[in-house]
Amino acid sequence: MRILIKGGVWKNSEDEVLKAAVMKYGLNNWPRVASLLARKSPKQCKSRWYEWLDPSVKKTEWTREEEEKLRGEGHDCEYQVTVLLTSDTAEDEGPGLDAHTYVQALPFVEATVAVEARQAQRSNPTVKDVQWVNDRQHLEEIQRELGVNEVIMHDVSGCISEGLQTNFFAEIDGVLLTAPDDCVLSGTVRKVVLEVAKANSIPIKLECPNIGDIHRWGSCFICSTSRLVKPIHTLTSSDFGERRFEKGAGLAHRLEELVLQSVQQHAEPLTE
Repeated sequence: MRILIKGGVWKNSEDEVLKAAVMKYGLNNWPRVASLLARKSPKQCKSRWYEWLDPSVKKTEWTREEEEKLRGEGHDCEYQVTVLLTSDTAEDEGPGLDAHTYVQALPFVEATVAVEARQAQRSNPTVKDVQWVNDRQHLEEIQRELGVNEVIMHDVSGCISEGLQTNFFAEIDGVLLTAPDDCVLSGTVRKVVLEVAKANSIPIKLECPNIGDIHRWGSCFICSTSRLVKPIHTLTSSDFGERRFEKGAGLAHRLEELVLQSVQQHAEPLTE
């Protein structure tokens, strides 16, 4: 079976055909419009029109006010880019692929964060599934009500596995502790932390930190793709009390710098 991959860079000739097709068939008959363009799907034609060819689309240079608004009132802002590929097998010409890109500004996160510890466990910790999205809603509500950056989960004995959206590390006597691979959804940044720690001769134990030992911790932190490494300044638990950590103390801040350096070294600039 021949698979036709629709898409690619729009040619000037295709733009002209699209304009003429829209003039003839209007904006509510995209399958008919796309029938005149062998390389494009109805979705792609619609997107091209509304995002580029529509006369109402503003193509002038960005104003200073618009740039400041985009940056978040003048401050640099990081963005999360999500690319979704979908297939459409309903086309007469054969299956096609559409690429959808979604860009959103990441929320500002303080240099150090506060977290809440609660007794909770995932039924299948190594898989990111829809069931977990539903199960964690009550914990997310607690997170919003308390205004903390993350909720850390532990079992009945106090062994900490991970956060709702992060991995968790604690330091005891210069040794880094984190839950074993089969107890967590191992994120990309968690792997970077382990690699960086090994490269810098920082001892590691794949062992769940116990919140009952919180008074012994030199530092602790969470990590994720959007946060990288975030040292924790306050950890609160209704069962084990509250512990505040001194800024700059322990391995957390050192690993924050090492992981950032590693990410920057392996990053590739986007070409315009």
